[in-house]
Amino acid sequence: MKKRFALILGGPHAGATRLYGQLGLHPQVLGCRVMEPRFFTDERKWALGVDWYRSLWDFREPDDRVAIEASTDYARHPEVPCPAGRVAQTPAGFRFVYLLRDPVERVAAWHAARVSEGFAEPAADLDDLRTEIAASRYASQLASWREHFGAEDFLLLPSEEWAERPAAVLERVCRFLELDDEFTFPGSPPGQFARRPSQARARAWWLGRLGAGRPAAPGRASAALSPRLAETLAGELAGERDRLADEWGFDPPSWRARREV
Repeated sequence: MKKRFALILGGPHAGATRLYGQLGLHPQVLGCRVMEPRFFTDERKWALGVDWYRSLWDFREPDDRVAIEASTDYARHPEVPCPAGRVAQTPAGFRFVYLLRDPVERVAAWHAARVSEGFAEPAADLDDLRTEIAASRYASQLASWREHFGAEDFLLLPSEEWAERPAAVLERVCRFLELDDEFTFPGSPPGQFARRPSQARARAWWLGRLGAGRPAAPGRASAALSPRLAETLAGELAGERDRLADEWGFDPPSWRARREV
């Protein structure tokens, strides 16, 4: 039987890790032994071959479970070359679940995390954010994948919906992956944008230094960017949102990168 794989795509702070963890509780899903294996983008690992990749799961014959993994590098073109060609030449069946968070909010969350960890100063400009801006160009990321796979192979999900209605999102993913969608997942996954207490304290300290008052509510990390920079970023990414709507029919109303009217 041809093995079935599902790759959970999404840049940092889009919720892919938590979706991966929750899906792994499904009896028809087989989780990877390694978090973010990066097999298709890491040259050293790619050289080990497909048999090594398969060894990261505990396959038993016959086994019709869906093997899942989540590697953020898979959606970071051009910083990391798109691995779609390598995936396409791998003898297995692949489907893709792509979590898309408001592109401005995702970049802001990434920057806020870098600040709280001491790797960046609070004041940022576009040049500081270029790499993450590229990872939020979702239509461009998808264009590279579409050279090798059809639209029916992808499920695009707003990260905001995953945060607010996790049960409904899990049901959609199960249907897409042809799993039992009536399975009841134990517990409720926390909203993926909630910060740990230590993160919240660090963020409050930085905002206090900036004179920005109280920290933003969980899930609204954009306070780490100046309003002008956030607005500039929204304008720069608006064209990507237009392409997502036109090419994929994906247009979350809450996103800040507004479509042109």
